[in-house]
This record gives sequence, structure tokens and C-alpha cells, in this order.
Amino acid sequence: MISYFENGVKQTIPNKKIDIYELVEIIKHNPKIKLINEIRKLKSEGNDNYKSMKKSLPNITPNC
Repeated sequence: MISYFENGVKQTIPNKKIDIYELVEIIKHNPKIKLINEIRKLKSEGNDNYKSMKKSLPNITPNC
């Protein structure tokens, strides 16, 4: 199982547990793609505002 955190890296309690198949679906059909592209754009322009935006992205931690 994989812990899924919806509200960024500072969140300590996962929203849910997902399996590898659900993770693959999230990667294929990422609902946050517009935000990710904006972060990439800001980073390529040298704008440091991308750092705070990046911290708000969902993340996962595998339970091994």
C-alpha cells in the first residue's frame, strides 16, 4: 500500500491508501497537470515562486 497526501509535503496524516494500480492511473491522468506545468514554467524562467507552489502538490510515501 502507498500513503497518498493530497495537501502537500507538510501534511502528516494521509488522505487515503492507494495501490500501485491507482498510482499509475493518477500518473497517467494527473488532475494537477495545469499546476505542474505552471511550476515548470516559473522554474525555467528563474522565478522562485515555484518553490511554494511545489510544496502544495500531492505526494505519496510507499509503505515497505
